[in-house]
Amino acid sequence: MSSAERSCVISFDEMKVLRKACYDKQTDTVYGPCNQVLVIMVRGLVSKWKQPIYFDFDVRLSKSLFDTIVESLEKVGLLVVAAVSDLAGSNRKLWKELGINTENTRYPNPYGPNRNIHFFVDIPHLIKLLRNHFLDAGYIMPSGKIVTKNPLFQLIEKDCNEIRMCVKLRESHINVRGTDRQRVKYATELFSESVSKSVRYVFPSEETLSNFILAVDKFFDAFNSRIPHDFGKPCFGQLIREQKHILLQMLMPRHEKSRE
Repeated sequence: MSSAERSCVISFDEMKVLRKACYDKQTDTVYGPCNQVLVIMVRGLVSKWKQPIYFDFDVRLSKSLFDTIVESLEKVGLLVVAAVSDLAGSNRKLWKELGINTENTRYPNPYGPNRNIHFFVDIPHLIKLLRNHFLDAGYIMPSGKIVTKNPLFQLIEKDCNEIRMCVKLRESHINVRGTDRQRVKYATELFSESVSKSVRYVFPSEETLSNFILAVDKFFDAFNSRIPHDFGKPCFGQLIREQKHILLQMLMPRHEKSRE
């Protein structure tokens, strides 16, 4: 494979497991009972391959384990360029050990310190957190205007004809509860271009809310695209000026991010 095809991303996550003991006949081993399993996968950055490489029960991904995994991958010819995870407490602890924060998102590759591993937050997880805070508290925009979910309830009430403008939006998207908050679909349908345009059309005075929803939609597309020349949703770098502008739109001073 070329160097581009060997460039890869490490992704890792913890999952809850049923707390029961299980017997494996092939290895004559009893596993459990355990609370959770850590699974680590590596996949091509630009090529379509992926491979689970590690799992273990009731362990946390530490700096030493992360370094060992990176070195093992590099020794077989792969080039680790990035890592992605959600914002679970154990992952934030790893970030702290590696010196990763909002000001520094790079970690020197332990196999070749002249190269960096770039850390990213899992964008589906991030979009759900952003949606949850929008529904629970709202956001204070840099202009000082507060955007909340209230106009969306009014939009649903007004958009109730046989032919609807905003076909993606239902009350269940706003009153989302329990395990439904884990469904990425509900978050991306709420933060969609069609909802943004409907808000702008029905409530011209809610331009700030419309722009906010559209910015989040484009932000998700910029980080979630996989096809280099997909019309309207190209991968990052194809429309670099517009995509950088989208990222800058999502940056707000820390004290202005949300309502108290």
